[in-house]
Amino acid sequence: MKCYLHSGAREELNSAALYYEGAREDLGDEFIEDFLLAITEIEEVPDRWPQIHPSVRRFRMSRFPYAVVYQVLASSVEIIAIAHQARREGYWLDRLK
Repeated sequence: MKCYLHSGAREELNSAALYYEGAREDLGDEFIEDFLLAITEIEEVPDRWPQIHPSVRRFRMSRFPYAVVYQVLASSVEIIAIAHQARREGYWLDRLK
């Protein structure tokens, strides 16, 4: 199944990558690599990770304190948020289809 990013998730991804790049050279790239690994795993078996809201699942990234919040649709997966784990849960609810 193919993944697509909600515009809010795209902004969060870019913001986090810039933050990490500012903290240490190439760390932003490492964040993006970890995100891409998460996407690969989600595309392979989207129903594998825990459901946190009706039709919404969460994949915790391995190296960074972020979770990929996504919704499985009929023929694709929509990435709703790239959520820092310290953020208020459910801030992304208005992004659901």
